[in-house]
Amino acid sequence: MSPTGPVVVLAGGTGGAKLARGMLDVVGPDELVVIANTADDVEIYGAYVSPDPDLVTFWLADRIDERGWGLDGDTFAVMDGLRELGVDVWFNLGIATWRSESSAPRALDDGVRLTQAHARLAAALASGPSAADERPAVRTRVLATATGRRCRSS
Repeated sequence: MSPTGPVVVLAGGTGGAKLARGMLDVVGPDELVVIANTADDVEIYGAYVSPDPDLVTFWLADRIDERGWGLDGDTFAVMDGLRELGVDVWFNLGIATWRSESSAPRALDDGVRLTQAHARLAAALASGPSAADERPAVRTRVLATATGRRCRSS
């Protein structure tokens, strides 16, 4: 570690992921700490998807696709099949991404922290270690009601 400490990047969206990747080239993996937005996380199609941490992981592992927001080589054949069945697919989730994220809901229900569940994805993509957060996990849920929307954390 440098005498001044690590470089910390607050990352949200593709811009934050790109910044993290650029900083990795400048300071190296031992000096980089990325804090990624989890406010957009969602349980969908049987998977717990963390879009921003996933993007950071894909960028740091050099596994990003040409669009800049998906896993390189991923396909959307399952989403296309769901559309053919009349399912309103509002979120495209690639097969490889779904496969890597589908174990997270069970892990979270079993008390595994989100950072630990995400560390498995990072290890599978060979992007390096992911620190385990020892603070209590916070999940955000948006509940739609007839009178509007309300948000609660659990």
